Amino acid sequence: MNATPHHAAAGRTLPVTIFVLSQVLILGVAVAAVGYRFAAPAELAVIPPLRNEPIHLDPVYDIPAVVSDEQLSETLTRLRPRLEGPDTKINHIDHALRFWDIKARFTEAGCPSGEEMRQILLNYPRFLQLYGRKGAETALLMNEPDGIRVRVNEGITTSSHVDHTVASLAEVGTPLDFPVETAAGPGTFRDLVDYVFTSFSLNQVEYEWSVMTFAMYVPPTTQWRTKEGQTIDFDMLARRVMRQEQPQGVCFGNHRLYTLVVLLRVDEQMRKAENSPILSPEVHAEVVSYLQDMTQRLVASQHVDGFWNIDWPKGEKPTSAAPTEVEGDRLSDRIIATGHAMEWWAMVPQDLADEILPPRHVLVAAGQWIVNTVEKLSDEDIPTHFTFLSHAGRALALWRGKFPYQVPLQEPGVARSEAAKDDDAPAP
Repeated sequence: MNATPHHAAAGRTLPVTIFVLSQVLILGVAVAAVGYRFAAPAELAVIPPLRNEPIHLDPVYDIPAVVSDEQLSETLTRLRPRLEGPDTKINHIDHALRFWDIKARFTEAGCPSGEEMRQILLNYPRFLQLYGRKGAETALLMNEPDGIRVRVNEGITTSSHVDHTVASLAEVGTPLDFPVETAAGPGTFRDLVDYVFTSFSLNQVEYEWSVMTFAMYVPPTTQWRTKEGQTIDFDMLARRVMRQEQPQGVCFGNHRLYTLVVLLRVDEQMRKAENSPILSPEVHAEVVSYLQDMTQRLVASQHVDGFWNIDWPKGEKPTSAAPTEVEGDRLSDRIIATGHAMEWWAMVPQDLADEILPPRHVLVAAGQWIVNTVEKLSDEDIPTHFTFLSHAGRALALWRGKFPYQVPLQEPGVARSEAAKDDDAPAP
């Protein structure tokens, strides 16, 4: 057996040692690079600079043929918000707040003001007054390391959709520094908005209300990074909202259409006020084209009586004048489809009215269908359909150039007009 000379073994060991050290060095550099890659988003601001006061979007149209002053007053009087003790659903409160605004005041007992509704959502002691033990067990607001989370779909004391409550509070003008009280102590509305940013993912199912929240508080900034390190902007978000097939999405896809119109309105406002549009010309044109397509489908599918159902994206008219028990064609479904369509149309920028809005007779027929439908509902039926009716009622006010709180209501006990009581009275 031949022994290996010592100097020969040492000669082979030296290159191996150098090789090992070089690989360790390369691995160390790679690990550092990967670490920087994932650390960089944390070093950059995940949350962009935000405006304290959310962007405000005013009504832009006034078409009396859609709903007369008398009809509007009578309809909205029937849709005043009401609290039903611990059985009140939170989604009734945030819908009612968005419907009526924080400036709403009512003379009838049991009808909470807009500010009272906001306090129920954001002030834990007031929340407990309404819900008692039920509220203590499932509070709406939960403190998290990244902000305050709004609980979703965990019972009647929690929100119905991701970021819906926050977006509703944004739409009624809640500033970031507005005081908030959770079970854990004081905070501000900024903590809720922060959580919308830190929890947002491009893979989440519901985009509608997250994007609306961004649009209310982010501009003039247009780009930021998610917790996953992805750079996003309003162009990307608009395209994400448009990529889902209709009528998929909440309320037969209409909330996505409303969000797109909000993006157009904010883009218009920022362009005119600060020369800082949030959408590129290319994506702006894509959104307009998309909404034109949706309008064409709605025009083609409107029933002669003025309503739509779940089949509106197919361009198919409902076959029955009376509601059926088929899912998507029940009375609640018709209220959803019709009220939401009228609402997003009402927010279309005036400069784009000729491009996006339907012919006037379509709007008039839909408005009169809503009025007649609310008139025929019993007092017991209205709470059942309230969240859907809140969009329909708000739409009617917007088509008269007002927010609902600006509409004079009937005093309690004042009888409605004989014409309004008569189901067969012709529409004006």
